[in-house]
Amino acid sequence: MLKTILHSNPPSKFILIEDSLKEGGTDVLNYLIHLHTEQHTEVHHFIFSGNFEKQKHSNPRVKTYDFTSDFQGWFSQQNPNINDIVEGISTKTVVVIDSLAHMIFQYGVSQCYKLIRYLKERPNIIQVATILHTDLVESVDILPFFEHLSTFCMIREPQFNKTKKRVSCIYKKPSGKITRLKDEYYFNEGQLFSATIKTVNPDVLVQQSINQMLSDTLTTFRLSLDDKERESRDKVVLPFLPKEVTPDKEESGGKITYKFDEVDDWDEEDPDDDLNI
Repeated sequence: MLKTILHSNPPSKFILIEDSLKEGGTDVLNYLIHLHTEQHTEVHHFIFSGNFEKQKHSNPRVKTYDFTSDFQGWFSQQNPNINDIVEGISTKTVVVIDSLAHMIFQYGVSQCYKLIRYLKERPNIIQVATILHTDLVESVDILPFFEHLSTFCMIREPQFNKTKKRVSCIYKKPSGKITRLKDEYYFNEGQLFSATIKTVNPDVLVQQSINQMLSDTLTTFRLSLDDKERESRDKVVLPFLPKEVTPDKEESGGKITYKFDEVDDWDEEDPDDDLNI
């Protein structure tokens, strides 16, 4: 499901990846950049964290902007004006922001929210994708605002497997339907592989455990018979039923046998029920 959504056409308008410095989601962001450049789409990559020189792309379809080298003005340089860049985008473009947390440090929550909403509403912006390191944000109260703004939100979960990573996803379809799912994914030679994790309703598990416990504790014998036991029961000859007697084993003397009437039902729980007592 994760791969299907990332490859959807038209693309999901605003992808928000929530991760931590330990459980990073940069691999998905880089995969999106590669995916769009393979489709001959122009990508504007805003770099707000890390070393800018190491993150520059050699692909001519990717334009990188340095917001890390001198955002405090210590080296008498001036960072690019992000509003001028956004206003100057006129072609079909994908905008990638490598760290929303660092962007918030520079511009504040309100301005970042307005900027992303503006990018999301512009028809020539095919997609906006960003990562929010939740452990760098002072207040978790801002998360619902950006989650509400997103059309696809990925939340990284603790990794228990060396290769496969897990995410909880919230996908909002253009029709307004919201789908929640859990996926695990991994990359192999640049290709993305993902599978949906099936979840079980905990109420169903609890009820099944209760039923099993009651079955084990409240009964000391089985109430049903298997085929072999049923066959053995049918072979038992009751003493009041007539027996087949062969000539060489003919018995002498008086004996009492019981002959069933048409209305008799000898297999009932109460054998005297037909006596109307």
